[in-house]
Amino acid sequence: NKAGGIDSGGSLVLNNSIVMNNKTGGGSTGSAGGIFASGTLTLNNSTVRNNVSPTRAGGILIYVSNTLTLNNSTITQNQAVTSGGGILLSGGSGGGPGQVTNISNSTITNNSAANGAGMNIQGWSPSRTVTVKNSIIANNTATTSGSDCLGTINLLDHSIVSNTTNCIMSSGSGNLLNTN
Repeated sequence: NKAGGIDSGGSLVLNNSIVMNNKTGGGSTGSAGGIFASGTLTLNNSTVRNNVSPTRAGGILIYVSNTLTLNNSTITQNQAVTSGGGILLSGGSGGGPGQVTNISNSTITNNSAANGAGMNIQGWSPSRTVTVKNSIIANNTATTSGSDCLGTINLLDHSIVSNTTNCIMSSGSGNLLNTN
C-alpha cells in the first residue's frame, strides 16, 4: 500500500470529505500519509489533515498523474521527513499532454517537511502546469528549503503566499506575497 489513507490508481473525486490522522511506513516510490494518486485526483470542499509520512508527501502525493484539482479545500498540519509536507507533485517523465494542477479557493497551511513543506513541485517531462487562484499558501515550515513552495506556480488573482523563497511565480493582480 502506498498511502496511509487512500491509494488511488484511477480517477478519484472526493466531495465534502476528510482524510485525517493517517500514517504510512514509506516505500520504494515514496508514499503518502494521506493520499497517493497515480491517476486523476479532485478534492471538492474537502480536508487533508494531520497525516504523516516518514519519507515524502505527508498529505498528498501525485505520482505519474494527469490532473490534480483542489476546489474549496484545505491541506493542513501534514508532515513528511524529506519533501512535500502538504502536497508533493512527483518528478519524472510520462509523455502525453503533461500534468496539470489547479488550486482554487483553497488553503495550504501549517505543513512541514525538509523541502517544499507546503507544496513541492518537481520537474516533469514533457510539462507541468500549476495554477493557484484565490488561495492561501502560508505558515508552512521547511527545515532546508521552500517553506511554502518549492518550484514554479502560475499565481492568479487574489492569492496569499507568505514566503516565496524558492518559488518561481508568475503573478496576477491583488496577490499578497511575503506577508502573514
